[in-house]
Amino acid sequence: MRASSFILRALVLLALAVGGLAAPRAVVAQVPTTDTYYVMDREAYLRTADTRLVRTTYDLENGPNLAAFPMQLGDWVGQDLPITNLETFPTLDADNIVYRGYRRDADGGMVIFSLVGGTKGQSFHHPLVCYEWAHWPTEDWGTATVPASGTDVVLRNVVGVDPDGPRQIDLSFYLWPDDSRDWGKGATQVRVTGVAYDGDDKALAWARDFASLLFADVQLPAAPITETTVAPGAPPDEVRPAPADQPVIPLPGEPPALAPSEEAPSGPSEEAPAAPTEEAPAESGE
Repeated sequence: MRASSFILRALVLLALAVGGLAAPRAVVAQVPTTDTYYVMDREAYLRTADTRLVRTTYDLENGPNLAAFPMQLGDWVGQDLPITNLETFPTLDADNIVYRGYRRDADGGMVIFSLVGGTKGQSFHHPLVCYEWAHWPTEDWGTATVPASGTDVVLRNVVGVDPDGPRQIDLSFYLWPDDSRDWGKGATQVRVTGVAYDGDDKALAWARDFASLLFADVQLPAAPITETTVAPGAPPDEVRPAPADQPVIPLPGEPPALAPSEEAPSGPSEEAPAAPTEEAPAESGE
């Protein structure tokens, strides 16, 4: 089983590197997103200072729309790729999965683009975990900055060392409809992986270039974000939303909202000091 998987993957990479991509299939034309902002972060279970408010070039909200992502993005042309590790996908229990290869003829650029959309925390795993499940050696490069309209985005950057093929330079991030980061509302993991058949530097540059085309506008949150751990490393046994110990980040055009933990005490805290201050002077006058 594993040997056939390696053979199939090698054939796919060979077709991409030598023969180029086949003509893109016909897809429903997709209008660029113009009014939807998402909360973006480089970690699934950690609210980081690299949080951004982003408007994506195309609709990346969890749903059937993910399959309509264009087969041509700028000068990148893509096609669907076979998934060689199908046995792992039932464990994800994802709602939507897109797995494609994109090639740029001008410089031979090659990236793998994947989208995982779901409403369960178990659907989202750190890229390092995915590579380790495949028994690939890994390298953790930390983060990579990608230029975008408005301000830069900061993406997670790891390397998967394919024992039987080129190294994979992986950039990833997550999108939520709001900063509650509640999996039940839907989320999307986005991965852009440069195939390093001609060196790591070129592969990283290809991945950064492709990723930059995904963003129409990027904004920093109005207030600084304090890094807060939800669960270390992997999804917790009981999936929970991000912690509610700080204000929820308002999306552009929405009024500020507070996290549930801050809304509850607001009533009593305002009334408690008011009562003694009014009664105290009355008693002293008598």
